[in-house]
Amino acid sequence: MSIFKQQAVIPAGATFTVSTGEYSDYGVHGVFRALKDIDPAKLAADWLKKHPDQAESYQFDERKFLGEAFRAGLFEHIPSFEWHLCDYSRISEMDVTPPAEWEAYK
Repeated sequence: MSIFKQQAVIPAGATFTVSTGEYSDYGVHGVFRALKDIDPAKLAADWLKKHPDQAESYQFDERKFLGEAFRAGLFEHIPSFEWHLCDYSRISEMDVTPPAEWEAYK
């Protein structure tokens, strides 16, 4: 029995975002393009074989997991702008953030 939900495979050539957290902890880590088909459930299962302690709540190191997948050549980072439209429906909070460096995962 798997601990993972049924997940779609990200096909080679597709663009995707990576996010973590929820509510005030929610964040998007960037925009990426798959260089090969990516099977998230298989990657996670393989990761947990090497790091079984990370199956426990609050133990998963998502940065190291994502970095390993990146170094395996599964995807490339696409520099992108963030266009933030508003906070609490206030247009005065509109802002654009230029592409950030993605060096931490390399």
